[in-house]
Order: sequence, then structure tokens, then C-alpha cells
Amino acid sequence: MKQLFKTAAVLVAMTATMFAANPKGATNTNTVTGSVALQATVQTSVRISFAAGTTTVNGGAACSLGGSVVVGSASDVSFNLGNIDGLGLATPTCGGLVNAGGVAVGGTSATWATSYKYTPEWSGFGAAVQGVTALTSPGFTNSSTLTAVEGNAATTAALTSVPVAAGHNFTATAAQSGVTVERFMGVTVLNNNGAAATRFAGADAALITFTLTAS
Repeated sequence: MKQLFKTAAVLVAMTATMFAANPKGATNTNTVTGSVALQATVQTSVRISFAAGTTTVNGGAACSLGGSVVVGSASDVSFNLGNIDGLGLATPTCGGLVNAGGVAVGGTSATWATSYKYTPEWSGFGAAVQGVTALTSPGFTNSSTLTAVEGNAATTAALTSVPVAAGHNFTATAAQSGVTVERFMGVTVLNNNGAAATRFAGADAALITFTLTAS
């Protein structure tokens, strides 16, 4: 019987200890305090955003931001230049001809482009971390005529082709996380001047992938 009482006393003591903190009360007073440990696990994160640009190209307003388009796989957003050509004569829906003064007689291509805005963001990294964005693209279906180009200005010198693999990068400094930059993307259209190759006419699209790495 004495052993039974001892076991019961131990159980009562354990129960009192387990539930002493919640609820927590006090007697002979009008004040009581309690504490809570708030816990969380913070993860690193990265994000990129796209928007229509504001800078015109040869008088043409920037293309508006469109929805997803399936080009092999579905894009997140899209820009549609509309009608373009290899001699620089068309009137696009938006954007404009990059070639200064138009395409010269005998010139082999015309480049069309629109401005766009890009915002890289990252969280949970050191103060010196930079964001490197790499652009890649399998190109247009009709790659013998069309080449996707991108750059920091609407000039034929600044707009360079977007490669299938790595090689077309730009960097946001540590202070530029969350800072929107304006850049340009477009299409170079080869014409039939000076070549016996067959050139394409019709609708086509290229999927350009932006990969942001915080490092």
C-alpha cells in the first residue's frame, strides 16, 4: 500500500510539472506572466519579374506584357512584335526597327526590338552577394532566318544573339536586389540579299529562359 501511494504521488508530481506552464496562473496577486518561444526556419529565396518597358524604339512604343505562350514548353510571359521583315519596311505592332537610318540597299538583315523591364530579387544571402542572370534559348524554329537578340540598348552593336547554352549574362550588384532595370530584346531577320538560302516568312516564336543565380 505504501508503494502504491508513492507511485501515485510521483504521477501527480509529473502531471503538475508537464502542465505548469500552460495554463499558467498565480494566487494572491492581480498579475501573471507567461512566455512563448516563437520558432521558424528561414530559407534562401530568389525571384525574377518581367514588365513592359517605357523606352520607345525608333518611335515605336514598348510591347505590352502578354500571357503564357507554348513554345516547346509554356513561357511565363510573352512579348509580340507583330509584323516585321528583313528589309526594315514593315510596321510592327510595337517596338521598332533598330538599324540606324533603316536597312541599307544590299543590307543582309533587319533587327527589330522592344524595351522590357526585369527585376531580380534574392533573400537570405550575404551582403556581398550578386545576382547573375544567364539567358539561353533554343532559338526560333526557322533559325536560318530568325535570331533572338537581347542587350542593354536598342542598337545593333548592343543587341547580341541569345545562345543555346551559357554565354549571355548580365549582373546585378549586391545593392540591386529588387531594383528594376530596363533592357531590350528582339529579332534579327535575315533577308535574301547576298545569299542563295531560302528565307522564312510567317509566324514564329523563340523561348528565352532567364536563370538568376545569387552567388
